[in-house]
Amino acid sequence: MFAHHGATSYANNIVVLKEVTVTKLVWANPHTIVLFDVKDDKGNVSHWAGEAGSPSAVSLLGWTKNSLQPGT
Repeated sequence: MFAHHGATSYANNIVVLKEVTVTKLVWANPHTIVLFDVKDDKGNVSHWAGEAGSPSAVSLLGWTKNSLQPGT
């Protein structure tokens, strides 16, 4: 598995983001990507990306290409 995904996919550190704004959902193989903006305490915006499973995998969890809309 490490050869395909690398060690960063299995990092033990967890970051919890409570207030984010979705900018885009990329519904494509091999992984679904969520792009979002995060504001820090000073109002500065950072651009983040999160990777999920393939569309066929996340659709089994109830996700669709319309599950996350820009601005939410």
